[in-house]
Amino acid sequence: MAPHRLSPAIRRAILAGLAGLVALQFAPAHAAPARTRLTDAAVRTFMARQEAAWNARDARGYFALFAPGATFVEEGRTNTGGVIRYGSSRLEEARQQAQRFFAGPRSGDRTTITAITVAPNGRSAKVAGQKVTTLADGARRHCAEVRQTLTLTAGRILSTGETSTAIRCRDAGRRPQFEDH
Repeated sequence: MAPHRLSPAIRRAILAGLAGLVALQFAPAHAAPARTRLTDAAVRTFMARQEAAWNARDARGYFALFAPGATFVEEGRTNTGGVIRYGSSRLEEARQQAQRFFAGPRSGDRTTITAITVAPNGRSAKVAGQKVTTLADGARRHCAEVRQTLTLTAGRILSTGETSTAIRCRDAGRRPQFEDH
C-alpha cells in the first residue's frame, strides 16, 4: 500500500499554520498591545520599557521604541539658566552613538518622570523628567532634564525623539519645562 501524499496546497496550509505557532512562541515578550489612546499609566509603562532597554544595552530594543524620523537633541544649561545647544542627530546617528557609548564603561540611567501631559485626543503625550546616569562603580554622575513627545502610531506608542539638557546634579530637583529650544 502506497503512503498517503498530501496535496501541495494542504502542505502549504499546514506549514503556514506551524510557522504561525512558532512565531507566537518566539514573539517578543516586551511587545505592547495595540492601543486606541494614550493614558498616564501607558506612558509610564513605555518610559520604563525604554529605560530598561537602555540599561540592558539593548540598542535594538531601545531604538525600536522611536519613530523613524526621531530627533535626538543634546543641550546644556548654563549657570544663569540659559540653554546652549550642542547638537542633534537623527535615528541612525543616535544608534551609532549609542553603540560607542555601550562599548564604554558600564553605567545605568534612572529617570524620574516629573510631568506627563496627554493631548485631549489621546494621540500624543509630552513627558518631562530628570535623568541621572551613574557609572557602575558610582564614581561619576551625569544629570539632565529630559523631554520626549510620544505618539500613538498604528496602535503602538513611539517617541519622536528626546531632548536631553545637561544640568549640574545639584540642580536635579528643578522641574524641567516643555518649551522647545
